[in-house]
Amino acid sequence: MKQISASTSEVLTKLKENRSKHVEAFNKAEDGWLEAARLVLTVRLARVKDCLAKEFKGDAPDLNFFELENDKPRCYVEDYDTAIAMLELHQEDQITLSAQDVSSYVLDQWGWKETFSMSNTKYSR
Repeated sequence: MKQISASTSEVLTKLKENRSKHVEAFNKAEDGWLEAARLVLTVRLARVKDCLAKEFKGDAPDLNFFELENDKPRCYVEDYDTAIAMLELHQEDQITLSAQDVSSYVLDQWGWKETFSMSNTKYSR
């Protein structure tokens, strides 16, 4: 089956539920990431203070912040918002959905879902 006809309102309701779950998962992961970043920055600040106290002789302390930014949880709420806006603008009671549409909108299995889940698991408690 390549396409189906579905109730626009049912798909919209499911998509809004999935969006809420996504935002909740992201917020939880972001809180965890902020706490982890705070700890990393505290340790780095202590290294800088130690270097300054020793009149900085030798190697500079590691101040690379790349992993903090690279590891930050990403929010994909724009994908939900775009799909929700499209469904809200749709004029018919029924809408034709592809298998990919059903996978994303109804089953909440977006192309980025695995990456999102893996990165958020690191910081969610």
